[in-house]
Amino acid sequence: GGGGGGGGGGSSGGDEGRRRNSEATSDHLHFHPHRHPHRHGSNWRNLEAGMYCIGTLHAQALTHSLGHPLLLRLLAVLPSLVQVPQIEIRLAVCNCIRHYARWLARTLDLGASFLPPSAYSLPVVLLKVLVMGLADFDTGGAAARGLAVFCREMAKHLVGCLPDLFKLFRRMLLQGDLGKWQRKH
Repeated sequence: GGGGGGGGGGSSGGDEGRRRNSEATSDHLHFHPHRHPHRHGSNWRNLEAGMYCIGTLHAQALTHSLGHPLLLRLLAVLPSLVQVPQIEIRLAVCNCIRHYARWLARTLDLGASFLPPSAYSLPVVLLKVLVMGLADFDTGGAAARGLAVFCREMAKHLVGCLPDLFKLFRRMLLQGDLGKWQRKH
């Protein structure tokens, strides 16, 4: 069965093309966590567009890019973007975490020696980003959806976070509508 795209390359041609595309992208796409978009005028729109594109590729990343260092760097940079004043960027951060939760879980499941040690701290760091997003009126909905997917996909990698998750649940009960209902009954 063969089947690749265009003409005559078989699977090795497709792999070679993906490798070249990945190298070209990685040579031109550099993440700078200390350069915030709000300092560069309208450049935040470019960042938003790039994050949207990366978010839409998550399904392909599951089959073709597990453990890819560029995606690990992207996820590591996301926490530095939550301080950006543009709502669109903060929403894109929550959505990107949601989209790549399964990818990160499968990457960590590989347990490969090629993963940097920092990859294993990403679940806790990204969980904190989503929890912070819950407190923000503008990103609360995206953070809640992200948190639901992230916890489902990353369950076995978040077991060490159970005490913090219980504290979060208790805080939400006391602060939200459920807390008001609970105090009345």
